[in-house]
Amino acid sequence: MKNLFQETKLFLSQAYDLFKFFDFNRVPDQNHVNTLVESIKRWGFVSCITVIKTDAIDGTMSYYILDGQHRYLAAKKLNIPFRFDVVEIGTRRELADY
Repeated sequence: MKNLFQETKLFLSQAYDLFKFFDFNRVPDQNHVNTLVESIKRWGFVSCITVIKTDAIDGTMSYYILDGQHRYLAAKKLNIPFRFDVVEIGTRRELADY
Protein backbone atom coordinates (compact mmCIF):
# COMPACT_ATOMS: atom_id res chain seq x y z
CA MET A 1 0.00 0.00 0.00
CA LYS A 2 1.30 3.44 -0.95
CA ASN A 3 2.07 5.74 2.00
CA LEU A 4 -0.42 8.60 1.83
CA PHE A 5 1.27 10.73 4.46
CA GLN A 6 4.58 12.58 4.58
CA GLU A 7 6.52 12.40 7.81
CA THR A 8 7.40 15.75 9.35
CA LYS A 9 9.55 16.86 12.24
CA LEU A 10 7.98 18.47 15.29
CA PHE A 11 9.84 19.76 18.31
CA LEU A 12 8.93 19.80 21.99
CA SER A 13 10.10 22.46 24.43
CA GLN A 14 9.61 24.02 27.82
CA ALA A 15 12.37 26.60 27.23
CA TYR A 16 9.88 29.46 27.24
CA ASP A 17 12.56 32.17 27.39
CA LEU A 18 13.92 31.18 23.95
CA PHE A 19 10.74 32.29 22.18
CA LYS A 20 9.75 35.81 21.19
CA PHE A 21 6.68 37.45 19.72
CA PHE A 22 6.65 39.51 16.54
CA ASP A 23 5.68 43.16 16.95
CA PHE A 24 2.74 42.52 14.62
CA ASN A 25 1.28 39.74 16.80
CA ARG A 26 -2.03 40.76 18.31
CA VAL A 27 -2.05 41.51 22.02
CA PRO A 28 -2.79 38.26 23.88
CA ASP A 29 -6.31 37.95 25.30
CA GLN A 30 -5.98 36.60 28.84
CA ASN A 31 -9.55 35.22 28.78
CA HIS A 32 -8.66 33.17 25.72
CA VAL A 33 -5.45 31.95 27.39
CA ASN A 34 -7.47 30.87 30.45
CA THR A 35 -9.97 29.03 28.23
CA LEU A 36 -7.08 27.20 26.56
CA VAL A 37 -5.58 26.34 29.96
CA GLU A 38 -8.82 24.56 30.89
CA SER A 39 -8.98 22.82 27.50
CA ILE A 40 -5.36 21.64 27.80
CA LYS A 41 -6.03 20.35 31.31
CA ARG A 42 -8.88 18.26 29.92
CA TRP A 43 -7.55 17.19 26.51
CA GLY A 44 -3.81 17.82 26.62
CA PHE A 45 -1.80 19.96 24.25
CA VAL A 46 -3.20 18.68 20.97
CA SER A 47 -2.03 21.16 18.35
CA CYS A 48 1.22 22.60 17.08
CA ILE A 49 2.67 26.11 17.25
CA THR A 50 4.38 27.59 14.18
CA VAL A 51 7.76 29.16 14.92
CA ILE A 52 10.00 31.22 12.64
CA LYS A 53 13.76 30.84 13.13
CA THR A 54 15.56 33.89 11.77
CA ASP A 55 18.29 36.45 12.31
CA ALA A 56 16.74 38.82 9.76
CA ILE A 57 15.07 41.03 12.35
CA ASP A 58 17.92 42.16 14.62
CA GLY A 59 20.94 40.12 13.50
CA THR A 60 20.53 37.60 16.33
CA MET A 61 19.24 34.10 15.58
CA SER A 62 15.93 33.91 17.41
CA TYR A 63 12.71 31.90 17.51
CA TYR A 64 9.52 33.90 16.94
CA ILE A 65 6.02 32.56 17.43
CA LEU A 66 4.11 33.16 14.22
CA ASP A 67 0.96 31.20 15.02
CA GLY A 68 -0.13 29.91 18.42
CA GLN A 69 0.81 32.62 20.88
CA HIS A 70 -2.25 31.91 23.05
CA ARG A 71 -1.47 28.19 23.13
CA TYR A 72 2.15 29.00 23.98
CA LEU A 73 1.04 31.24 26.87
CA ALA A 74 -1.37 28.56 28.13
CA ALA A 75 1.41 25.94 28.09
CA LYS A 76 3.70 28.38 29.88
CA LYS A 77 1.02 29.04 32.51
CA LEU A 78 0.67 25.28 33.05
CA ASN A 79 4.46 24.82 32.92
CA ILE A 80 4.15 22.01 30.37
CA PRO A 81 6.03 21.35 27.13
CA PHE A 82 4.51 22.53 23.85
CA ARG A 83 4.86 21.10 20.34
CA PHE A 84 6.04 23.31 17.51
CA ASP A 85 7.33 23.23 13.97
CA VAL A 86 10.07 25.52 12.69
CA VAL A 87 10.27 27.48 9.45
CA GLU A 88 13.73 28.89 8.78
CA ILE A 89 13.71 32.33 7.16
CA GLY A 90 16.89 33.98 5.89
CA THR A 91 15.90 37.51 4.88
CA ARG A 92 13.38 40.22 5.71
CA ARG A 93 11.95 39.78 2.22
CA GLU A 94 11.41 36.03 2.80
CA LEU A 95 9.78 36.89 6.13
CA ALA A 96 7.42 39.35 4.44
CA ASP A 97 6.62 36.84 1.69
CA TYR A 98 5.97 34.06 4.18
